[in-house]
Amino acid sequence: MPLNDNAVIIPGRGTVFYGPPSTQPPNLDTLDPAAEATYTGWTWLGHTSRDNQVGLSKSGGEKTTKGTWWNTALRATTSPTEWDVTVNALQVDIDTLGLAFPGGTVDANGMFLVPDDPGSNERALFVWMIDSTAHMGLWWPKVDLGLGDAPSIDVENFFEIQLAGKSLSVDRTRMGIIPPRPLPTVEVPATT
Repeated sequence: MPLNDNAVIIPGRGTVFYGPPSTQPPNLDTLDPAAEATYTGWTWLGHTSRDNQVGLSKSGGEKTTKGTWWNTALRATTSPTEWDVTVNALQVDIDTLGLAFPGGTVDANGMFLVPDDPGSNERALFVWMIDSTAHMGLWWPKVDLGLGDAPSIDVENFFEIQLAGKSLSVDRTRMGIIPPRPLPTVEVPATT
């Protein structure tokens, strides 16, 4: 495989979007969080933690050898693989609370009421990562989303609500990866 300098990225900036299950990823080359028309069908999550980045974890997928009396390594089987994602949201608003606590309601005073037993919250997720020359995307067509770790209070940092999602399969797809590509060039208007 030849060296490809455009296939590496240091994700110094990024953001997260969510939408109904199976929402297709937005076009990276026209995506602009400030312009909703560039990510139709998605909702911008807003500010997320820089210190506690989007987390990915994988469990399962272990290979096991099955043998016969004659051939001790005749077949290999693989256990099911599970993918999880966490996002630490900083915007403590009704939308974020609704993602963390499915089935919650808002009372007449604007207070979000957390239910005894939060329900299921299936969403598509899209993570956009950017460095100074490239960008890439991670897409989950469907995750079961809710509160991850309980929030903690730190007088020196933003209050964070951890959203945790378990990847579910849509048409045998758990996630999609849009490899790094150069950022689109921006034309600067000529001065007169």
